[in-house]
Amino acid sequence: MAFYVYEGINAQGIRKKGTIRAHSQLDAHDLVKKKQIKPVYINEQSETAANREIKFFNKVSTKLLVAYLQQFAILISAGVTALEASQMLAEQEKNKNLKSALTKVSDAIQSGRALSEAYQEMPEVFPQMLTAVIQASEKAGTLESTLKQMSGYYERVQKSKNSLKTAMIYPLMMILFALGVGVFMLVSIVPMFVDMFEQLGAKLPWITKVCLKFSQFLTSKGLLFLIFLIMIGIAWQVANARSKVLRRWIDMLKLKMPILGELNLKGELSIGLSTMSSLLASSVPIIETLEMSQKAVTNIMIKELFNRGRITIEEGGKLSQVFASQLVPNMTTSMIIVGENTGQLDTMLVKLAAIYEDEVAELTVRLKTVLEPLIIVFICIIVGIIVMAIMLPVFSMFGAIQG
Repeated sequence: MAFYVYEGINAQGIRKKGTIRAHSQLDAHDLVKKKQIKPVYINEQSETAANREIKFFNKVSTKLLVAYLQQFAILISAGVTALEASQMLAEQEKNKNLKSALTKVSDAIQSGRALSEAYQEMPEVFPQMLTAVIQASEKAGTLESTLKQMSGYYERVQKSKNSLKTAMIYPLMMILFALGVGVFMLVSIVPMFVDMFEQLGAKLPWITKVCLKFSQFLTSKGLLFLIFLIMIGIAWQVANARSKVLRRWIDMLKLKMPILGELNLKGELSIGLSTMSSLLASSVPIIETLEMSQKAVTNIMIKELFNRGRITIEEGGKLSQVFASQLVPNMTTSMIIVGENTGQLDTMLVKLAAIYEDEVAELTVRLKTVLEPLIIVFICIIVGIIVMAIMLPVFSMFGAIQG
């Protein structure tokens, strides 16, 4: 959204100045009028460090958003107006960012603006998808059921994302732990035996020599090596962010890895299909639904799948034509065809998303079950090699003494 500076006169005849964000000059004009201010001028300004909104720190967690939507739905179902509900929730909210956002929402509603308009001005708190669905529900008069539906949707998406994160982070943490144990032994324990070996002039086996070399390298140049690794990591992240070709290659690799590839694919499909079902159930047009579903997923290959779906629908084709892809399991295509033929596409998508959520949870458990013993064996091998490197010369010396 663009940044506008305005000046106008309110109902009491007092001149008011301020700033506002809007999609266009016309939208900015309407927003200022809804604040009960007659605009004198509205000028667009380029954003600078001084006026740019730092939205990163204003974000609200999905957990808080789910709780807010659930409470909002309960109040609406009890006959409380959207304005009163927003004021009550703002007063009791403890999170600073959400409290500030809800206060702005209640002020916007009080000035005669729609709930969806208030949400639209704070995309860092209220996602674009939520705004679109609320806008559709305001026209249909189904705000209460929509709020319940969206709280369930965000809860499911968060669950899927957490499962994926756990599945990806767990093995990485275990491997880092194993390497940490190895580095600790090489830096702290192995050097204690170096002087003893040198004084006694013991003949060192090759495995001990290799460990000593590693120990000397980590002791003398370990910090530089760590800085080098961090710099490589930063360079990789920058290249990944700027190069679409590299990012596409990485995302393709993520989907082709054993076990993890299936986990990534089904996790992404679960989020994308759940998004589609929620939007279609809220009477959002199919084209807009596919655009938002594309933004909900993170893998470029899955994004392209939803984008192809949008283009196919615009050209008069069917969604099942796009999902009949080698990337997507046959079950997905079959159920989408049934949904299209029976006019219950949103219902079929809900079922598909639930199936994939369960499969992601099952794969996560299976991955842990397989990896735990493998990583324990890996740790034992690292520790065993270092212990062997230390003890072999000691045994040789004892043998020479006794002989």
